[in-house]
Amino acid sequence: MNCMEGSIKEAHLLKFSSLRVLDLSSNSLALEVSSSWIPPFQLETIGLRSCLLGPKFPQWLRSQKSFSAIDISNAGIVDVVPDWFWNLSSRIMYMNLSFNELKGHVPDFSSQLQLSQLDLTSNNFWSPLPRFSANLRVLFLARNSFFGHISNLCGILSMNNSLTYLDLSSNNLSGEIPDCRKYGYYLVTLNLANNNLSRQIPISMGQLIHLKTLQLEYNSLSGEVPLSLKTCTDLSVLDLAKNTLG
Repeated sequence: MNCMEGSIKEAHLLKFSSLRVLDLSSNSLALEVSSSWIPPFQLETIGLRSCLLGPKFPQWLRSQKSFSAIDISNAGIVDVVPDWFWNLSSRIMYMNLSFNELKGHVPDFSSQLQLSQLDLTSNNFWSPLPRFSANLRVLFLARNSFFGHISNLCGILSMNNSLTYLDLSSNNLSGEIPDCRKYGYYLVTLNLANNNLSRQIPISMGQLIHLKTLQLEYNSLSGEVPLSLKTCTDLSVLDLAKNTLG
């Protein structure tokens, strides 16, 4: 978080064999390395937010097998995410790829039991909504091209889940909002706005008693607003505009 400019080349990192944390985030630095570069280190934390890594997806990441946190958001990457990236590390807890122009199919994350925060906001991902582990705490998939039904959410909202923030807004999701909110006890923010969701708002939405933000605007929801929402006494933002609610 400084105003550093310039480029970092392979020679600068040649002797950093013990490096475990690389955090250059929120600077104007360019990482200029060849596609065949193999770093001399194994990172645990990769923090390169707002650095210039693109336009190609950084191939050197393929050598990193044990990181638990990666942030390559807003890094000027305009490319398909290679399949190998999704399976690099079983220790991953935090992943932020937001604000790039990434494309491709997002895989099943249900086996990534340590993953607690995933942010893919503002990319060009085009696939059905993946499955996720109930250990996930923060899930941001807004402003992509995810399509199909959102019934997979029931897998995240199973008993003893950890989900607190869920943003699926501005995608191509369709069908009805699944009636599976019984265990959404910790959910604070739910944003499903600007999709193609239809039918009624489920009565069980009222069981999300810790909700502070509920955004369902710009869908095709119909019927009446369920009276059960009156139990959500912590609500400070409720937006149901541009539907056909009675």
